Amino acid sequence: MKNRTSGFTLVELVVTMAVASVLILAGGTVLVSGNRTYHRYALSVRAGELGETIAEQMRTRLQYATDILVDETWDEDIRNETGETSCSVGFTEDGRFLLDGEEVYGSLPDMGLLGGCRITRLAEEVPVVQVEVYLTDLSGNTLYQSRELIKLFNMELSGETVGWRIDSGDEVIDSADRDVFFCYLERGGRYEEDD
Repeated sequence: MKNRTSGFTLVELVVTMAVASVLILAGGTVLVSGNRTYHRYALSVRAGELGETIAEQMRTRLQYATDILVDETWDEDIRNETGETSCSVGFTEDGRFLLDGEEVYGSLPDMGLLGGCRITRLAEEVPVVQVEVYLTDLSGNTLYQSRELIKLFNMELSGETVGWRIDSGDEVIDSADRDVFFCYLERGGRYEEDD
């Protein structure tokens, strides 16, 4: 009778390796899935933070404008009657956000985001515009969207209305179709509401 030596037989070794391979494969799948979920979550959090910041900057800049032009090109030469240059916020057709003609917040597409806005002129005689800001991922899934009515205080006082520089009778301008810039001029101080 032979004495059995301690150790694995070939069959036991093959079975152990097969079970270990299945466990490693299952664990790897869970890790990859968890990593993708975290990446999507992080991207949507980043989109929410950037979207809120961009929408707030657009609102505060437009609210006190004395003259607003919606144009397809950034024009540094727009000036008011006192010679002050204009400021601008806008989105390019490829999803980049520009402030005063320069890209801010790094490059949105390099972060996996595309930005855009829709501008709706509500009526010729009313100094109110609806501005919608949206951020999507590179696949086109919406991660952030805000829609806000912006009352244009200084334009209400002066009786001015929003002017489209774009040669279009459209009431809605979408940056997905063309570059869109809000150019505005501020005269004097800001309008203060009476308490």
